[in-house]
Order: sequence, then structure tokens, then C-alpha cells
Amino acid sequence: MTVNGRQIINDVLDICGGDNIFKELPTLTPVVSREAVIAADPEIIIISGMKDVRPKSYDEWLAWDSMRAVKGEHLYTIKPDLIHRATPRILWGAEKICAFIDSARQN
Repeated sequence: MTVNGRQIINDVLDICGGDNIFKELPTLTPVVSREAVIAADPEIIIISGMKDVRPKSYDEWLAWDSMRAVKGEHLYTIKPDLIHRATPRILWGAEKICAFIDSARQN
């Protein structure tokens, strides 16, 4: 699952200078296939889940070492409470996401 360009998480990515590879999809929170992500070959993957533990999908992405995000070690996790809700905490989430993007740019 990801977000399109009309979702508030996309606004955070924009503020941080990121580019959501799935922003043009018509559904607000579309389900995308693993193959679609691999084909898009993102420079960064930011993963969140339903709890404060590292999502299982993080380890699954490590198997795709030909992807730029994996090669560059730019897989990141963020606690859902910081990004999934449009509350003041999203500012802390934005700070973390901006740091992730800045870190990837420095490599």
C-alpha cells in the first residue's frame, strides 16, 4: 500500500523535496504490487506499519539488492503515529522524512 499525490503524506514528501513515484495513481491509498515498486526503482523506500515495530516488509525489500534504495541503503522506517494521522505530530514525522531524504542525497 502507498499514497497518491492527494494524500497528506505526499505533501510531506513535497515539502522535503522528495518525489512520490505513485503520486499519479487515482486512488488515495492504492495497493501496488512489489513488481511495480521494483520497476519504478525508487532511490528511497520509507516504510511504516500499523504498530511501532519495524514492519516485516522492511526485511523483504532487502532481497531486492538491485534496487537503488536497497543498494544505497536507503530503506527507512517511521512510526505510524508520526505520519499516518493529520495531527501536530506529523511535523515530527516530516522532520524525520526530510532527514531520510537529505541522508540519501548525501550519498
